[in-house]
Amino acid sequence: MSKNEFEPVGIVCVADPHFHADPAENKILEERITALMTKYPGSILAIAGDITDNGKVEEYREALRVLLPWKGRIFLAQGNHDFGFQGLTWEPEAVKRWLQLGSALEIQVDSIIKSSTGTPWWLCVIDSTIADESILNLAQGEVGEAEMNRARHAIKMAHRLGIRVALLMHHTPVDSIRQSSKNLWDEIENGFQDWAEKLRDSSAFLKMAYGKADCIVAGHTHRNNAWTSTPASGSTTTLLRSLGDLRTKDADWMDSAVLVLV
Repeated sequence: MSKNEFEPVGIVCVADPHFHADPAENKILEERITALMTKYPGSILAIAGDITDNGKVEEYREALRVLLPWKGRIFLAQGNHDFGFQGLTWEPEAVKRWLQLGSALEIQVDSIIKSSTGTPWWLCVIDSTIADESILNLAQGEVGEAEMNRARHAIKMAHRLGIRVALLMHHTPVDSIRQSSKNLWDEIENGFQDWAEKLRDSSAFLKMAYGKADCIVAGHTHRNNAWTSTPASGSTTTLLRSLGDLRTKDADWMDSAVLVLV
C-alpha cells in the first residue's frame, strides 16, 4: 500500500460543525461524530469546512478533542469561519491554528480510499477560502488557478487508474437558497448566487469539474441540496451535494447532514 492510500473502506462526509469554545455547546457534535464512528467503523471522515466558528484557540482545542479518534483517517476542507471572526475576516494567527490542527490529526488532502463496492475513490480536498485580510470579501470564496489545477490533476489521475474521484470543498458552487429549477447550468449561467457568500469562480470551476468528477461535496449554505446530471461538457454523471450543517435540529440528520460514499 502506498503512502497516500488508506485501508478504511468508504467516506463519511459532513459539513459545518462550527465547534464553539465551550465544551457544553459541542455536546451534540460529539454525540453525532461518535455515532458516525460507531455506524461506519471502517470509514474515513471528510468535513467540508467551517470546523470552528471563529478560528479561536479554544474552538480549535475543542475540535481536536472531539475529532482525535479519527486521527490519521480524516480530511478537512478549509472554511471561511476557520480563519476569522464570524467567517468575515482572515487572520494569520487562525491560519497557524488550522495548520496545527491538521498536523495533530494527520489530515490528508489527496489520497486513494478503498471502497466496499470494489471501485476505489480518489478524494481531493479543494481550498475555496480567500487569503485576504480585507473584510470586504465577506463570506465569499474562490478556488483559484492553483487549486483548479489540483482538481484537474486528481480527475486526470483517477480516470487513468479507472477509479472514481470526489472533490471536497467548503463553498457550494451554486446558491441553494435561490435554487428552484434543479437545472444546475441555468443557475450558473444566470448568476444565481448570493453575493455575500458566493464562490466567485463557480462557473469556471464547474465547467472544469462537472461531468468529469463523480462527486463534489460542499457545505457553507447549511442547506441540504443535490444536483445530479451529465452535462455536455463531460461523460460522467456528477453528484453535486450541498450538505446541511452537522448541528441541524432535523431528526433525520444522518440524511440531511451526512453523505456516505462507498
